[in-house]
Amino acid sequence: MAFYNQLKTHIQAKVPCIYIETTERLRLQAELKNCCKEENLEIQFWNEFDGIDGEHKEDFKRVLEDLNSKDELKYDVTVFESADLLDQPDNINVVRSLAILLYKMREKKHQIIIVASSWNIPNFIQNEIAVLDFPLPNKEDIKTLLQEAEQNFKIDVDNSNTILETVRGLGTTAIRNAFAKVAIESQKITTEEIEQLVAEKEQIIRKSGYLEFIKTQQEMSAIGGLEKLKQWLENRKVAFGSKARENKLSTPKGLLLLGIPGTGKSLCAKVVSKIWQKPLLRLDMGRIFGGLVGESESNMRQAIKVAESLEPCVLWIDEIEKGLSGGTGGERDGGTSTRVFGSLLTWMQEKQKEVFIFATANDVSKLPPELLRKGRFDEIFFVDLPDKKARKEIFKIHLQRKEQSYQPTEEILKKTEGFSGAEIEAIIDEACFLAYNEKKEDNNINAQNLIDALENIVPLSITMKETIENLRKWADKRCRKASDAEPPEIRNDKDTPTLKQEINFISEQYQLRVMNDSFRQLKKMPLWKALSGDRVAKSPKEQEIELENNRLNEEQKKAVVGALNAPELFLIWGPPGTGKTEVIKEIAKQEGKRGNKTLICSQANLAVDNALARLYGEKNIFPYRIARKEYDLEGEDIVKIPFRDSVPRFSVELLEEQLEKSVKNNEEDEDVKKLRSQFLNRLQKVKNRMKKFGSKKNNPSDTEMRESKQFIESYRNKINVVGTTLMEAGKKVEGGKIKIYQETEIKKFDTVIIDEVSKATPPELFIPICLGKKVILVGDFKQLPPMFKILSGDEKTQEEWAKEANIDETELDTDNTIFERLWDRHIGDSAGVKAMLSKQYRMHPHIESIIQPFYTDSEGSLSCGLNEQEIKNLEFKENDFLKPTVWIGTRSGDVGKEKREGTSFINRDEIEKVVFTGVK
Repeated sequence: MAFYNQLKTHIQAKVPCIYIETTERLRLQAELKNCCKEENLEIQFWNEFDGIDGEHKEDFKRVLEDLNSKDELKYDVTVFESADLLDQPDNINVVRSLAILLYKMREKKHQIIIVASSWNIPNFIQNEIAVLDFPLPNKEDIKTLLQEAEQNFKIDVDNSNTILETVRGLGTTAIRNAFAKVAIESQKITTEEIEQLVAEKEQIIRKSGYLEFIKTQQEMSAIGGLEKLKQWLENRKVAFGSKARENKLSTPKGLLLLGIPGTGKSLCAKVVSKIWQKPLLRLDMGRIFGGLVGESESNMRQAIKVAESLEPCVLWIDEIEKGLSGGTGGERDGGTSTRVFGSLLTWMQEKQKEVFIFATANDVSKLPPELLRKGRFDEIFFVDLPDKKARKEIFKIHLQRKEQSYQPTEEILKKTEGFSGAEIEAIIDEACFLAYNEKKEDNNINAQNLIDALENIVPLSITMKETIENLRKWADKRCRKASDAEPPEIRNDKDTPTLKQEINFISEQYQLRVMNDSFRQLKKMPLWKALSGDRVAKSPKEQEIELENNRLNEEQKKAVVGALNAPELFLIWGPPGTGKTEVIKEIAKQEGKRGNKTLICSQANLAVDNALARLYGEKNIFPYRIARKEYDLEGEDIVKIPFRDSVPRFSVELLEEQLEKSVKNNEEDEDVKKLRSQFLNRLQKVKNRMKKFGSKKNNPSDTEMRESKQFIESYRNKINVVGTTLMEAGKKVEGGKIKIYQETEIKKFDTVIIDEVSKATPPELFIPICLGKKVILVGDFKQLPPMFKILSGDEKTQEEWAKEANIDETELDTDNTIFERLWDRHIGDSAGVKAMLSKQYRMHPHIESIIQPFYTDSEGSLSCGLNEQEIKNLEFKENDFLKPTVWIGTRSGDVGKEKREGTSFINRDEIEKVVFTGVK
């Protein structure tokens, strides 16, 4: 009745244009006709299917122009019915015609009513239009539809309030269809068919995509802990209905539960619906946003309309921050998120209907501040990790649900400190599977099943430790606590090691031991004195070499010959674009021609790939790339060979053997002896746990292995160039030899080439250097130095590091790399163990001039190797040179991979992004 009165008022006031948003076209038609009849007004309807009197079909603009051209109109009111009335290809012309017509409406004494399924009115004519909200069917409307079904299907119907309430919240068509379906299936519509009607209602509401009707049977007893929150909910149970209004109780607006994921916030929403006996609607904020103009705002209004039609009800907005985080930054989406956010906030503040908003959030940093101010919600509660008492209750709840008689011991409760309710549920699920697989009869669990299960789960309190601490700090003075108890402290991840943590620990110990062994071996090598600076490196032999690449410049040729003739060490310093990779290629080809084996290493995969890519298909070269399984190698000449045996670091037997050797070699070291028993205990635990996972997990098929073996048998003895990163080289070292494939191994390479050596830390260099008779270091110490990761809680000043190492602070040189120190050590001597590549082929001379002062040395100075035409092709504009430099960051997820083009690797996606950003 409220809508009808509003409509009548607007008609009597001769408002030029009325906009009604609804999908209830037929029911609205009846209302409009009744109102105009009562006011003695003539009304006509237009839509894109029927036009007006059969004319102007699908041409809204023509109708507007026709109304504009006539001084006198036959009808008093024209109704335009269309879902996309103003969303036409020539939209601007349609809107212009409508604007002109609206200006003349008062003179013509004519009114226009626009009916659409979504809000889509251009801003510049919004002030000329009145908007009315057409409500969903009320109880009287539903009763009429029920009587209609009774007559149409000749069935018995129940006009009780229960039936009417069941379908409330649906449109006329949806209700009519639901009644028809139930009438056909049951030949009656009574309280016995409530479940069928509810199912129909759930399905219809779910079709919207953003609303879901939730049925729940969760009682308050399903929540473990959270005493204060449960008490608050119990107190508000009586706050709905006429009796509450008579006693001046305020209608609850809503509640925001902020907290750690998995702590039962969503469960609380279901419990509220059950104990308050109110229907529960779940609103998905992420799906509110549509792709069409005006769709998002319309979705929000429709969701609010459905919720209000179901009053009293609970509207559950789960993880509200995901939908509202863009609410204050709407300029990125044309203001859509701002308008949607504003609509929700206004409704939350001013709503008169008994719709209780139950919102949950995990990340407070993404919540707009306007949402948190008083008046939006009655209360904001913070839900923390469960304490010991709450964990015991949670165990009891989930164990009963699994029909388990077992009760958690003190040990289990202690081990699960810092675990959320969801993580405890996951532990119980896993324990049931473990128990069943042990006995194959039932799944009655015991303490060991739970211990084994929880050791496979790393709780959020560890993986998100800093996030949780910040959340607790924020909530401390801003929220009410949902529980009386003190929350558990966030434990160190070493307190409860998981299988993964155990394996990582052993892996790290193994790699550390390999590095230590390599360092001891390196100190015994003659090369050590040259690397440590005690002496200069031995001079190269003077031997002529016939080079294959005739395109090398004189500096590159000098570097190749010097490296090939050097007996133990050679240094090649090359600024960007000076052809270092071409030099590496020629050295490897020459070593292959001699029948020698070469190891090419770098700190980064890309540098290794780049060097090996130049060697594919070269005569007498048989390259082999060592990479971790998940690393994606590109190239049509690459064949991936699967390994049946896992990476050596996971071999328990090998680790035991390494440990025994270390103990024997360090009999006088008491610390090593103490470590031995602890380490062996850890190994035994891992061995026992790994039995549960089977021995064939992730293994290739027999056919695949047979084909791989046949291929590798014919290839492995020819391998003379191996490429790998420094870290992967360490993982493949066993007993001072590098393992290539199964029984194939190389004890010593004739030459080890380490590219981009300035990026590597000294420990990373130990292993590959020990694998070679001769080492060639290639790089540019003027570029980025190696990066060190300081573990949390281990931050020290350089002075503290030096004191701990028992050395003078001046000896702790963290600014200069080994490569730079070796280069400086050989300045002015006649050893001839270094070469500078000073001619670059990548930069325009103007760009080169910026970095040229950094690349001046006794060996030479940076110069441009491009010819005049190549420089001209770079299209460098001098007048742009003085403009500020802009760094454009690109993440790996934003751009594709580098691909080989000519002699270089190019990333086209990255180039396009830089160009687009620059132009923009």
